[in-house]
Amino acid sequence: MDALHVACAIELRCEYFLTVDKAVLKKATHCTEIQIRSPIDFIIQWEYNSEN
Repeated sequence: MDALHVACAIELRCEYFLTVDKAVLKKATHCTEIQIRSPIDFIIQWEYNSEN
């Protein structure tokens, strides 16, 4: 189901797609249209960027 959601997010030109689905996260490096992250990784990145 996440594959359909990723496709929708790409079509809507979202910057990020958050998921805990390990299969989707493994394939994330092949997707250049959107940044696919786990919620934890997203929060870590967000906090790091806001501090710098």
